[in-house]
Amino acid sequence: MGGTAGALTPPEDAWRFVNCPAVLTLNGGAFSSGIVSRTPLTPVNSSFNNFQTSLMSLSTYLLRFFLAYTGLMVLAWIMLVLLRFDNFIGLDVAMLFGAITIVSTQFAKKNGRYFSDGEKTRAIFGMLSIDLLLQLLLSLLPSMLPGAGNPSVKSLFIMLAIVGCLHLLTISLFVTLERRFLVKKGLIEA
Repeated sequence: MGGTAGALTPPEDAWRFVNCPAVLTLNGGAFSSGIVSRTPLTPVNSSFNNFQTSLMSLSTYLLRFFLAYTGLMVLAWIMLVLLRFDNFIGLDVAMLFGAITIVSTQFAKKNGRYFSDGEKTRAIFGMLSIDLLLQLLLSLLPSMLPGAGNPSVKSLFIMLAIVGCLHLLTISLFVTLERRFLVKKGLIEA
């Protein structure tokens, strides 16, 4: 396929070609008419909308999850402090749901598919690792205040074990529900 120098062109195998009558022009002058054997019609792959769009990797997914989850947690914390609430229980689950929904939808739109089985497992445990790291940091923040005692390592370990088990189930459920939602919405195939 011809084009101007430096112009981006889609790969040859991304287009379907048919035989059709046409008049070919070269430098503005007609030099041939007849059967053209390579006339691009439409992309073969319907998800091939823009050949310049790159796919989202799992590491990019996890980075975006980290940013979304952290951002939502900070935003929710600020709102609750401004509203003078002192009970944050359950807030992290709502923020998990929001972050998974946002980033999974981006992944499906970018890739035209959802996770494979191996990707799903790695994504769940990656999100759980990020979640537990943030839970640990949030647990240690109060101990940094003047006059606050240091939490015991044993209590932190028990808290992380309990939260880890509950959030593993929660993240797995949310990832599965998000897949069903994306199928229903028509962004991915069943």
